[in-house]
Amino acid sequence: MRTVVVAGGGPSGSIAAKNLAPSNINVYLVEKDVKRIKPCGGGIPSRAFEEFNLPVSATYREVKTISVISPKGLRVDMPLEGGPLLMVEREIFDRNLRDIAEKAGARLIEAEITSVEKRGRSLDITIIEDGKEKNLKADFLIAADGVNSRVVSALSLAHLPCLYTMME
Repeated sequence: MRTVVVAGGGPSGSIAAKNLAPSNINVYLVEKDVKRIKPCGGGIPSRAFEEFNLPVSATYREVKTISVISPKGLRVDMPLEGGPLLMVEREIFDRNLRDIAEKAGARLIEAEITSVEKRGRSLDITIIEDGKEKNLKADFLIAADGVNSRVVSALSLAHLPCLYTMME
């Protein structure tokens, strides 16, 4: 059985873990702080909820128009095409997505990834969980740990001429 470690328990990481877990893949979802409240506007296009089957329980407002007001008080209202933005409380939304990933079979680990080493065709991933150093072995590693990715730093991938990223 293949093993995948997903670094980061936000929306991208949780959805990746949820989608992989039912496929006879051993999935570890590693999030350094499950109680963290991310400073985020929390606007997600409504069509993403349908496309990714996201839980709407954390939504609290629907935005259909965005207003831009200049320093001189000039205002421009822009209706959102393609459907409204649904505003979510990230703390609840992220927790719900991690719960869904766990129900699909992923194992949630609250830990920090401190190093990643290639060993032939596999990876040795060192984590700190409950103050203790532990090791995970994986065939694949998904870096969904944000713009300041520890995984990218640990693998020295920052020097690559092309690195694909996705925003939440």
